Amino acid sequence: MTEHINVEIRTAGVARLFARYVVECDTSMLMLPEPFAPVRSDRLWQTTCFEMFIGQRGSARYFEYNFSPSTEWALYRFSDYRKGMAEEMIRRPRITCDYSESHFGLNAEFELPEGWRDVPLVLGLAAVVEESEGNKSYWALAHPSDEPDFHHKDCFALPLDAPRVS
Repeated sequence: MTEHINVEIRTAGVARLFARYVVECDTSMLMLPEPFAPVRSDRLWQTTCFEMFIGQRGSARYFEYNFSPSTEWALYRFSDYRKGMAEEMIRRPRITCDYSESHFGLNAEFELPEGWRDVPLVLGLAAVVEESEGNKSYWALAHPSDEPDFHHKDCFALPLDAPRVS
C-alpha cells in the first residue's frame, strides 16, 4: 500500500522544469506499465502515472503534463476548466525511473510552453497509483471534493515564480 508521495520541483534553466516524484511503498505491490519508447501517448492516467498541471495566475488557461513510468508522455492545453482540450507538442520530456524495495522514483525534465516562461505560475501536482490487486489511489496537493478532480483550480496549490531571462 502506498504510504505517501513526495515531489521535488526545480527550475532547470530559463524554459525548463525538473520534477521528481517519489512513491513510498512496497514496490512489489506497485503496478507499473512496461517500458516503452519515449513517445507521446494518450490515456496514461489509466495506470500508474504522474501528472503536473500548470496555470498562470489569474488565467483560466492551463496545461496538463502526464509522465508515465514507461517513459511515454503527454501534454494537453485547456482554455478553461476541462474545456478546449488540445494536444500540445514540445520537445519530448526526459523521463527516468529508479526504485528499491521501499520506493519508486520518477524524474521528468521538460520545457515550458512558449509564453509561459517568464510569468508567475501555479502548479497542481498529482499521481495515479495502481497496485497489483487493481486498487488505485489518487494523490494531489488538494482534493476539493470527495471525487478526485486534478483539473479543479483548487488543486493548483503550489505557486512558482518562473525562471527569469537575464
